[in-house]
Amino acid sequence: MKAVTEPVKHPAKFNADIMDVIAQIVFREVTSRDYEATYRVFDPFAGVGTIHRLRSTVLGVETFGFELEPEWAKQSPHTIVGDSRKIYAYFGEPLFDAIVTSPCYGNRMADHHNAREGSKRNTYKHTLGRDLSEGSSAGMQWGDEYREFHEDVWAQCVKILKPGGVFVLNMKDHVRKGAIQHVTDWHLEVLTGLGLEVEHSYWIEAKGNRQGENGDVRVDHETITVLRKPLDP
Repeated sequence: MKAVTEPVKHPAKFNADIMDVIAQIVFREVTSRDYEATYRVFDPFAGVGTIHRLRSTVLGVETFGFELEPEWAKQSPHTIVGDSRKIYAYFGEPLFDAIVTSPCYGNRMADHHNAREGSKRNTYKHTLGRDLSEGSSAGMQWGDEYREFHEDVWAQCVKILKPGGVFVLNMKDHVRKGAIQHVTDWHLEVLTGLGLEVEHSYWIEAKGNRQGENGDVRVDHETITVLRKPLDP
């Protein structure tokens, strides 16, 4: 008898509260249209494919994703193993009604040094069980490399988003050396600079990890922001 291989876990999946809000947003978008057609949703950082639950919760929705790490991507047939910096080269045109995603936050979950024996780590590397693939944003701390990477990906996402479509961003700020890092505002500044317009933001309670540096100081919420790509003139 073959041993059953457990799926490789992911340390930062969409949680149930986040998915409930996302499903409500997508449902409103689908039902507000005055025509019937498949509503296509894309996640450039799909992880283990939680976004694909929308296929069963919102009628008429198809979901697609990119994920660099094969162990996570293979957990859904709707996720492509690929680098999110190459999505426009792959699709080549505005195919999607919605981009729905939660990029890495640039916090200590990006740590990729070897853990001390007996220490507790909830990072992408330690959950995956190996070094991250080259070019993975999961290993990028908040800084220039992180910002350059996401500027590139967001520009490509806007290109594959249909006019009138929505960009739904799940993000959380974090604390470094006792100071809040306003990562969410930075992402929104980039996306509005690419022509998207903010429509609404939701706050979702999130306690976060309590281990490590700043363990007793945490941002207590995540945000979900809905932005829209204007219709062509």
